[in-house]
Amino acid sequence: MSPVLDKPPLLPEPDWSLLKTLDDNRYARHQIHARNLVIEGNQAQLIVQGMAPKKMKVSVEAREKSKTIERSTLFPGRHGLVLTNTEFIQKVEEHRRSKLDEEEGRNQHHTVRAGKHVEKVKIEDEWQQIKEAYEKAVDTWAVRCAQLTSSGTLKKDLPKCPKCPLKPKPAPVATLS
Repeated sequence: MSPVLDKPPLLPEPDWSLLKTLDDNRYARHQIHARNLVIEGNQAQLIVQGMAPKKMKVSVEAREKSKTIERSTLFPGRHGLVLTNTEFIQKVEEHRRSKLDEEEGRNQHHTVRAGKHVEKVKIEDEWQQIKEAYEKAVDTWAVRCAQLTSSGTLKKDLPKCPKCPLKPKPAPVATLS
């Protein structure tokens, strides 16, 4: 894209009576300020125009990079091979084994995640029971304190409030290796 260059802005008509007072500085300042505004606008426009091609170049390069196909490793250097060659047969077997290992790893990952989920649900149920038991203990403590207070026991002699238990943490899941 070619840059769009602005023309200098319209300046006020000069006051010719100022020639008699020798005050040319004010008119020169207006000219310099107008020039600086035009330069600033042009530089900003060039910066913005320069950013667009960089972004387009990055996106085009990303699309043009071809992903390596795993099967291309079977044909090193992209040269033809005799398909009955023992080297080629070994590479095909290695490729098949690596695919099976990947699938086994995914299956193992799924079982580990399912085990973690079951453990998390079990811990949440246990935590709910612990919280309910704690709330009951606090309620009975409050009732007991009210009874003792009404019977004339001093506040310093009242039993302490039961402590809130900690939330249980999941046990580390052993990975199948």
